[in-house]
Amino acid sequence: MTLGTIAIVGVSLAGFRAAEALRGQGYSGRLVLIGQEPHFPPIDRPPMSKQLLSGEYPVERARLSSVTDLGVDTLLLLPDVATGLNLDERQIHLRSGGDVQFDSLLIATGAAARPFPGRGGDLDGVLTLRTIEDSQALHEQLTPPCRLVVIGAGFIGTEIAATAKSLGINVTVVEASAHPLERGGGRIVGEYVRDIHAHHGVDMRLQSFVRSIDGDGRVESVTLDDGTVLPADVVVVAIGSLPNTEWLEDSGLPVDDGIVCGANLLVADTPFIAGAGDVARWYNPLFGCSMRVEHWTNAVEQAAAAATSLLAGPRAAPSHSSVPYVWSDQYGAKLQLIGITTGDFVLLERGPADAPLMVGAFIERDRVVGGVCINRPAAVSKLRRLVLRGGTRSDVEGVTAVPTAIRG
Repeated sequence: MTLGTIAIVGVSLAGFRAAEALRGQGYSGRLVLIGQEPHFPPIDRPPMSKQLLSGEYPVERARLSSVTDLGVDTLLLLPDVATGLNLDERQIHLRSGGDVQFDSLLIATGAAARPFPGRGGDLDGVLTLRTIEDSQALHEQLTPPCRLVVIGAGFIGTEIAATAKSLGINVTVVEASAHPLERGGGRIVGEYVRDIHAHHGVDMRLQSFVRSIDGDGRVESVTLDDGTVLPADVVVVAIGSLPNTEWLEDSGLPVDDGIVCGANLLVADTPFIAGAGDVARWYNPLFGCSMRVEHWTNAVEQAAAAATSLLAGPRAAPSHSSVPYVWSDQYGAKLQLIGITTGDFVLLERGPADAPLMVGAFIERDRVVGGVCINRPAAVSKLRRLVLRGGTRSDVEGVTAVPTAIRG
C-alpha cells in the first residue's frame, strides 16, 4: 500500500509503535520520523522512575524492542524538533532549519514535565523526570545521606519516592491535595497509598503548597506555605505535564489541552492527519466524552488505531473505544487502575499497609466505570470486562468478595 510520504512527529512510544503499525498494516511508502530524543529505538518510560532510577536496569534493557522491520524507505530525523506546521503546503518546519514535505501526518509529540511555577525552579539540584537523561541525572544524586523532596504525589512522584526510599534516601513528599493519587484514584485509594508510604518511612506533607525552592546557586531547602522549611539536597518537581502542542499554535488545527481528535483519532475534518499518545485528546465512545490519557497502554493502543485510520481514510476509519489502564510498582506492590475513577467507590477487599492488597470498583449511575486492584491481577480482567459491557453495582459482588459501599 502506497500513500506518498507519511511523517510521524514524536518518536517515543506512540510514534515508534505507530511506525511499526503502518508497516505491519501494509504501508510501503516513504516514512519520515522526527523526534527530539536521539535514542532509537526509544527508551521505554516506565522504568525511568523505577528500575533505571534505582540502577537495577542498564539503559539497553529499557530500550523498546522492534517487532517490525521499518524498511529502507524510512528516514530518521533525530534529534530534531518540529517548530511549525503549514497545512496548505503540507510542510513541517524543523528547528534545524529544514522543512519536511508530507502527504499524511501522525502527531505523537507527547507531553513535557510541568515546570515549577515559583521561585527557585532553576536552581541546580531541581529536576524533573521525563527522559532517560533526567533519570540518569537523578540517579547520580540519590546517594545517602541525600535529602530528597518530591513536589507532587501523583504516579511519578510516588514512584520516585518509593524508589528513592529503597536506596536509603530520606524522602519527603509535598502534595497540595488531601491524598496522594487523588486525581487518578480518589480518596480511598489515596489514603491507602499514603499509609503504604508511611509504613516505609516517607514523610508525606498533604494539603501543603510550596512557596519557594531556596538556595544559593544550588537547592538547599523548600519553604511551604505555612512557613515550614524542609532541608533538601535534591528536589524533584512532579506536578503533572503539558502536551507538546506549541509547534501547532499557528497551524489552524484544533488544540485544547492536546490536539483534538475525533473518535477515529483523525484530527478535526482533516483526513490526512491523526493523533496518538499523550498529546491526543480524543472522543472515547465507550464513555461518551473526550479525554487525554497519559499512560503507556493508551499510547500503544492509539498508535495502532491511528495508523489504521490514516490508511483507511475518514469514511472507513473505525472508532477507537478504550478502557484507560495504568499500573504502578511501589515497594513490591503492583497498583492497577482501569477506566474512570470517579463516582461511588465500592470496596471489595483491603489488606494492611504492610501487606498491600486492595480491590474496588467505581460506580456512576449504577454503571461500573472503573476499578482498582493492588496485588490482585486476576481481578483486573474481571473489572475490565464489567466496564466494557456496562456492568452494574450488583455485578461487582462476583469479582472477589462482598462489597461495602463508600462514597469518595
